[in-house]
Amino acid sequence: MQLMSVTDILMSIHYILSPMSSSEVKQRPPPARPPPSFPPGPTPLTATLSLSLLSRHSTPPLGLLWAQPSLPHEKAAKVGWSPLKLIKLEETELNGRSNQSVVSEFIFLGLCDSWELQAFLLVIFSSLYLITILGNIFIVLLITADLHLHCPMYFLLANLSFIDLCLSSVTTPKMITDFLKANKSISFGSCMCQIFFGHFFGGCEMVLLVSMAYDRYMAICKPLHYSSIMNTQMCIRLVMTSWTIGFVHSISQLAIIIQLPFCGPRELDSFFCDIPLVIKLACMDTYILEMLINADSGVLATICFILLLISYSYILLTLCHQSKDGASKALSTCTAHITVVVLFFGPCIFIYLFPLNITWVDKFLAVFYAAITPLLNPVIYTLRNKEIRNAIKRL
Repeated sequence: MQLMSVTDILMSIHYILSPMSSSEVKQRPPPARPPPSFPPGPTPLTATLSLSLLSRHSTPPLGLLWAQPSLPHEKAAKVGWSPLKLIKLEETELNGRSNQSVVSEFIFLGLCDSWELQAFLLVIFSSLYLITILGNIFIVLLITADLHLHCPMYFLLANLSFIDLCLSSVTTPKMITDFLKANKSISFGSCMCQIFFGHFFGGCEMVLLVSMAYDRYMAICKPLHYSSIMNTQMCIRLVMTSWTIGFVHSISQLAIIIQLPFCGPRELDSFFCDIPLVIKLACMDTYILEMLINADSGVLATICFILLLISYSYILLTLCHQSKDGASKALSTCTAHITVVVLFFGPCIFIYLFPLNITWVDKFLAVFYAAITPLLNPVIYTLRNKEIRNAIKRL
């Protein structure tokens, strides 16, 4: 605190000791108090941070209360705040901004709280995951080894099985191991990886299902042109297109969510990281971002679903005009494809396009999408496809 000068002290003593009449005492105003002088130099941030020591003193030095000349005292006067309260408020806001992005992990609440039920689910999902892995690997190896299955339809089917193998491995192993833990946590980086690979393989499968529908459309509706159109190069282009679209879709989703500030809540009422749940934990208004992300996922799912409906509508109309034997064989193949499409797109529609916001329904759809659908593909194509069954017999 700056000391008064000698001149100011002498003037004050002269004013006190000088004789005045009673009228002069009434009329003479008190001397104007000079405004406090501030030490030069402190920036707003430095002064504000230095005043954080005030909270540790029962009687803080008076000079420190006014050490920040740049504080908005007019704003404080309007709401009745003292400078000390305003300084403490600014200090709290600075600390709040500096503590953003402190969330280094998320906590899963899981499917249930009962240990007995979790032990039962551990056995169930471990068995399903093992069947999924072995079934999809078996289909890939079978199609690769059997020369009778070296055709476009089974080439695409082998890629579908590989994608299902990868898709189930994104979330299911973590879910199974969490059944054995009380603290079901996942690091921030691992959560972002789940989001990226989940949408990557999911987007790939959507486009690949459209490619398989196109293959069936060419085989049934334009059989004379099938061999010339669906050649090896065309099949490779269709597969590469599905992987490219899946990557672009996934990286666009990740680029939005990875920049969000996460500073407080970290509990996810699920068993894996997905954008609709993670984005709600951000320390900001995410309404516009939620609309943008849902539009991104919704556009891809809607376009693929419409293309599938158009393709299979043409196929079914064409089958009505074919002979009974040929129509029966083609219908059997298309039925397997349509079943896979419905089982895959059904959960996606209610998770991203029309969310129900009912906890147990959301968890059921998430389990079905992540763990059940990759299992159904090898089961459906093995049981309903005659050529696959014949290839198994030839082993």
